[in-house]
Amino acid sequence: MLRKNGIDVVFFFFKQKTAYEISACLVGSEMCIRDRANTVGIILLMWGSTAWLLIIGAFLFGSCYSIGAVALPLLTKYFFGIDNYARVFPKISFASNLGAAISLSMVGYIYDFFGSYLYAFIIALAMIAVCVITLTLTAKTKE
Repeated sequence: MLRKNGIDVVFFFFKQKTAYEISACLVGSEMCIRDRANTVGIILLMWGSTAWLLIIGAFLFGSCYSIGAVALPLLTKYFFGIDNYARVFPKISFASNLGAAISLSMVGYIYDFFGSYLYAFIIALAMIAVCVITLTLTAKTKE
């Protein structure tokens, strides 16, 4: 720390990072935060007994979808590199949107057959577990 004209000046000896470098550090943690919030939201929706628990669960579950829009390009850049991004991202984006369309239809059919969303929530929890395991294993092999 340096005192100049009665003002303390602090020097930081850290290298400045670009937004891309910062986002690369957050790739795994961002997905884990989203998956945890999504899991808590699903559990609250499954077993919430009061209106407030259901509202909180719906907020947590619904707010996680916005992270996917940001995370998909970041994960693609992180795992495939900037050179392959333009070739790989359209395919991944198409597969992601196709999976979303199929899964939303599946949720409707599950409700029609069973009269409850419970089984759809159980499948969603299982898919979150698969995603966390896959992302963890892939991130470890990337390093």
